[in-house]
Amino acid sequence: MDNSSTFGLPLSTKDKLSIQHPVFGSDQDAPLSPILVLAKFLGSLAALGFNPPTVQEIFEALDYDYKILGLDEIIEGGKELITLLEHSVFSRMIWAAQSRLRNQHYSLNYLEEATIGAWTAPYVGKTAQVLKSNLNRMNVWCGSAPYANYVPITQSSGTGKSRAVDELAKEVFTIPFCLRRGHGNQGYPAADGDVSDSLTYGDNIDAVRRHQCMFFGQLFKVVHDELAEMPDYNSQAALAKAFRDRLQGGNYRAELYKRVCNKVCLLTFVECR
Repeated sequence: MDNSSTFGLPLSTKDKLSIQHPVFGSDQDAPLSPILVLAKFLGSLAALGFNPPTVQEIFEALDYDYKILGLDEIIEGGKELITLLEHSVFSRMIWAAQSRLRNQHYSLNYLEEATIGAWTAPYVGKTAQVLKSNLNRMNVWCGSAPYANYVPITQSSGTGKSRAVDELAKEVFTIPFCLRRGHGNQGYPAADGDVSDSLTYGDNIDAVRRHQCMFFGQLFKVVHDELAEMPDYNSQAALAKAFRDRLQGGNYRAELYKRVCNKVCLLTFVECR
C-alpha cells in the first residue's frame, strides 16, 4: 500500500491512477466544471468500494462554498486530485476504510486466503530443484552403506518447505503427510489427522513402532493397488505427477489414508485377541 499521499485512505498507486483517469478522461483539453470533477471523483471512490459522502452532503458541510476544496486549482494542474481527501468532509469515510482494513488484516479469512494463495500461485524459485539435487547427491554418497534414508528440511514456519515438497512431487513419486496435530480445517494444507493418530498410537515405544510398521506396510499395499489401476505412463515423472494430481482432487487423499488406517486398526484388533 502507498499511503504516503492518500491522507490515510488505503489506496495504492494503481487505485490513484484509476481515479484520475475517469475524472479527467483521455481528452485533457475537454472543459471540466468543478462540480463535474467532484461528482466523478466521488463516483470513482465508490467504484473502489469506499463509501464517500454525496455532493449534497459535502455542499451542506461547506455551507455551499465548494471553492474551499480548491477544485479550480486541481483542474488547472496546481494540485493533485487526491488532495481533495485532506478536507474534513472525507474524515468519516477515511476512518471507516481504515477500520475495515485493520479488521481484514486480523481476520482468519484474510490469513487463510493469503495462505491458499501462496499454494495456488505459480511456483517461483529453484528450491524444489535444489531439494531434488540434494536428495540425489545424498543417495549417491551413501551407496550401500547403512545410512538412515531420511533427511530433515529445517527452516522457519511459512518459508515454503511444504510447497517445495509438493512441487517436487510433480517429478519424484511422493506420498505426502501433513502431520499437524488435530482434524478439521485449521491450517493449510489440511492436516492428515488419521495418519497422525495412527503413527502415534500405542502405550509404549515398542507398541508405537510396531503400529508404525503395520501402517507403512498397509500404506504401500494400498498405494500399490491404486497405481495398478492407473494408466501406463511413459516416465516415472509422468506417473509421479499423475498420482500427485489425483491426491489433490476432492476427498481422494483423505479416503486413501482412511482406508489404510482402517486396515491397520483391524490388524491391531486381531493382534490383541
